[in-house]
Amino acid sequence: MLTPLVVAVMARGRLPLLPYLLALAMSANLGSVATLVGNPQNMIIGHLSRISFPRFSGSMLPVALAGLVIQYAVLRIGFRNVLSQAIIQRPEARARVWTVVCWHSPLLCSLWSSPGSWPG
Repeated sequence: MLTPLVVAVMARGRLPLLPYLLALAMSANLGSVATLVGNPQNMIIGHLSRISFPRFSGSMLPVALAGLVIQYAVLRIGFRNVLSQAIIQRPEARARVWTVVCWHSPLLCSLWSSPGSWPG
């Protein structure tokens, strides 16, 4: 759900996409650990154990937070060269219009084969 927004913001600022998209995907996966409805395994555990939602989330919250800390460290170390060289560049007016189009119509943006072929 947030992928079009991340792509639009990173393309607008001319920042590298990969570290931010990986962070988004990994965070969504780690966030699903903390709730009963986050993934099918948790639903099965909740159904069979009859554990309450707050109790399950409370017990899994430290696991999810530890995962986020590890994820941050791995991405920060793995992309240290890319992120240290990244500089946010202000787009010209034409790129702002394209960002609005991408935000409201991700399908339209996905029709282009690569970000390099996008206007702006």
